[in-house]
Amino acid sequence: MTENKNNIGLLLRDFNVIGGIERVATTLSNELSKHYNVFVIVYSNKNRLFDFSGKLLILDQNAQSNKIIHRFTRSFKKFFMLRNFVKKYNLGSIISFGEHPNILNILSRSTNNSILTIHSYKSKEESERRDFRGVVNKVLIRFLYNKSDKIITVSRSLKKDLVSNFNLQERKIVPIYNPFNTDDIIKRSSEPLSTEFQKKSNAKRLITIGRICHTKAFWHLIRSFSEVKKEFADIELVIIGEAFLDVEIKIKDQLLTLINELNLEDCIRFIDYTENPYNLLKSADIFVSSSILEGFGNVIVESMICCLPVIFPDCKAGPREILAPGSRDVNLKDKIEFAEFGILTPVCDGKFRNAYEPLTNEEKFLLDAIKVLLNDKNMSKDYSDKGKARAFDFDSKRIINEYLEIINEN
Repeated sequence: MTENKNNIGLLLRDFNVIGGIERVATTLSNELSKHYNVFVIVYSNKNRLFDFSGKLLILDQNAQSNKIIHRFTRSFKKFFMLRNFVKKYNLGSIISFGEHPNILNILSRSTNNSILTIHSYKSKEESERRDFRGVVNKVLIRFLYNKSDKIITVSRSLKKDLVSNFNLQERKIVPIYNPFNTDDIIKRSSEPLSTEFQKKSNAKRLITIGRICHTKAFWHLIRSFSEVKKEFADIELVIIGEAFLDVEIKIKDQLLTLINELNLEDCIRFIDYTENPYNLLKSADIFVSSSILEGFGNVIVESMICCLPVIFPDCKAGPREILAPGSRDVNLKDKIEFAEFGILTPVCDGKFRNAYEPLTNEEKFLLDAIKVLLNDKNMSKDYSDKGKARAFDFDSKRIINEYLEIINEN
């Protein structure tokens, strides 16, 4: 640690799950460490290797039992440990990532500034839980978040959601897009693929990335792909995503059953985890998604950095801001939009359907968008070139200045 730098904390659950929040926290730690002494604070020691910068602090070294009473007592322990870390390391600000860390950041605040980050469309996300946790989270957001010093949303639409649906103070909320280390992604995308991931020279490859969860709705993409396969025989779909929770494992089982029903076992490949998804992205011809909800859409930018044309549903909240900046929020329904930096399609309804039900209209639009890019090499190349140029708007060396402004004003 450097004595002439101020100290700052980054608070998140852990680095066990590799998702958008974890990647953003890693990138921020690397950039912020050029200006501050960074302390990465996590809940437990269940962490994979992440190339973050700073000193790692663990709130609960012995987190084992999931019994309610133990979880309750551990929450108190985290509260006191975090306050202790603030005092011991003289942390001027703590930036938190995720719902529980945000609440802990507010409740444990002492001499530090609490800066929250919001990565999802909260009103829709919490309503779709349809359980007690969703109700509690909505109440906590409404009554606690205004007590923070600043709230950073990863898209402008998320700010509107917090103001309109949770009555949060508009002056406290600042949209800042997620940062990306473009140089590192380009470098890693050029690393050779292992033999098992290489594709045949004349084959086409579609690729998608995301947790195996309801909001990614991969069944829509699989059903659309089954029709693509009828026209393009030498094509495959690669799905990079992990299933951790019981509900996610159940969804993956449903997806595997659907693939078997459609006789697509030989042309759809699941990759649970890879330290380098970027060379896989670069090996593909199109990035395509069937998501029904996104806070920002990190995979869109990552794909564009890797020179991939992107097809993405016009879902809440970030995809339109990335692919069609400055456009009106039109709630796309009955057509494909060939936007400036990628293709937007109507959002599917998220309902699981088996192999024997006909495609929905939204699945047909997704199918048509894929076929357009596969058939039109000039359009595909144009979106690849424009997308890569657009991706540099999200370079971490640019985005970090917006974070520095927020930190320094507090």
